[in-house]
Amino acid sequence: MLKRKLRLLKPLPVPVSAGYFVTKSSDGFLPCVRYAAEYSNPSSEVASAIESAPPTNRAVESAFAYMDYLYHKAPFARFFRRDALTCFVLNHVSRWLDGKNTRERSIILEKAFECIKEIVYEEREKTEQLGEAIVSKMKARKVEEDGEKKRKKNEARKSRIVDELGGVLLTSSAEIDRAVFELGQSNAINLIKAQLRFRKNVCKQKAEPRLYRFSAGKVVHGLNTLVANLKELVLADPSAGFIEDDFHSSYLGRTCDLSTELLFPDGTELSGQQKVLDIVLRSSGDTIVFLQGSSGVVEMCRSEFEAFVEDGVIFPLPF
Repeated sequence: MLKRKLRLLKPLPVPVSAGYFVTKSSDGFLPCVRYAAEYSNPSSEVASAIESAPPTNRAVESAFAYMDYLYHKAPFARFFRRDALTCFVLNHVSRWLDGKNTRERSIILEKAFECIKEIVYEEREKTEQLGEAIVSKMKARKVEEDGEKKRKKNEARKSRIVDELGGVLLTSSAEIDRAVFELGQSNAINLIKAQLRFRKNVCKQKAEPRLYRFSAGKVVHGLNTLVANLKELVLADPSAGFIEDDFHSSYLGRTCDLSTELLFPDGTELSGQQKVLDIVLRSSGDTIVFLQGSSGVVEMCRSEFEAFVEDGVIFPLPF
């Protein structure tokens, strides 16, 4: 600490710290290396700017070398001690003191001792601020990491729920009844639960908590209760927010007339009048249109249906 104060009392333009010493020492030297072509034949303005630049980076290397020496000699010493000692040595403060007479040297040392407490207080305050900054940064990093883990966990959960859905989001009471009728009770319960999970966790459909519960207290809900809850959700929001336009309201239940026969790859022929029996939004994001006519029920994706309507092949009749 005494050495640090002494190098601050030196009547020369001494840097504040070793880091500052390194920076200022390299200010003039680095551009000469970086832009050698420009400085090889400098203009008067450039020559004036680099007039005081040192010819080598010896001062910089000396600062790094001495700091490295101190780190090996006293690895647990505080930084400000290494900083002060480095500047004390590189600025030749000891040689400067030897050039003073006994009275001047005594006055300088007395002033340096008077400032020791102030320096210790300043460095302690800096250390506390640095510690607080490190703790704050570590807390922020932990919050960020926890948030990332939570996000990945939610994504994995959503992916699992989408897989359980089976590819079809039920959007009408008739569709629910048809799906349940085709399955046994156990499979039907699993299907309805998957639909409820999807609407709650993926679609984020807002509803009363009781509609998403699989039990009431210790009593497990049966198939009828689960179906009733799902129908109530479907009635409140058929597409659960997944369909943003009026495609459903424009075509669901509407009769369409075909101007020509359509032949599908599986050999199914579509002709005459067709009724839009249902429109289903699958978890993949595809919207499927179910057409019912003389050939039975045929599936068609929304993009194909809209293309046929635009080309005049399918003509929707008025309601």
